[in-house]
Amino acid sequence: MRFTPWLLTGLIVGTLIATPLPRLTPVAQAQAEADDRPAGTPPPLPEGFKTYSLPGVFSIQVPEAWVAEGSEEDRYAVITNFEGDREGTPEDLKTEVWFTEETADAAVNNAIQDIISNGYAVSRYRPVEVNQLRALRLWLVDLPLDYPNQVITYIGYGTYGTAILVTHYQARDNETTALIEQIHDSFGLLFR
Repeated sequence: MRFTPWLLTGLIVGTLIATPLPRLTPVAQAQAEADDRPAGTPPPLPEGFKTYSLPGVFSIQVPEAWVAEGSEEDRYAVITNFEGDREGTPEDLKTEVWFTEETADAAVNNAIQDIISNGYAVSRYRPVEVNQLRALRLWLVDLPLDYPNQVITYIGYGTYGTAILVTHYQARDNETTALIEQIHDSFGLLFR
């Protein structure tokens, strides 16, 4: 779906401000109550995953075979399910993670302006919870890029800044989407 600038901005900003997170089912509520992790602490590692940490910046859980490179100084990392430079395949996933000093409002507003000015299609968006913190997730499709699809998650940390996670991918299927969301949901900021 394509939106006019004012409609897209209103929808997304309105979602961040006015939409409460969905209520938990009784089973999920019981699990949440049993989980006494402090806010911002990543969940336990799933089988076959490892934690990639950029010291003093963030940690994220990714499949064990994935490759990660990052810069603590730039507060930026690239995580892929492939090694080196090669011609892409439909199974390729590339996740960029960075932390900016912009507030979530500023980061999301800038992103919306970029989406609008480039004419990109947002297939859906919704507020999510990442390690017990409020976040916004967007799905962009049919992009005129090497990877035609993106999932973007914005996690606000008040005046401290915003974490931005962008996964670029080709194959649009439920398994790929679930993996991307699991990776994004594992993000944890490592305060200095």
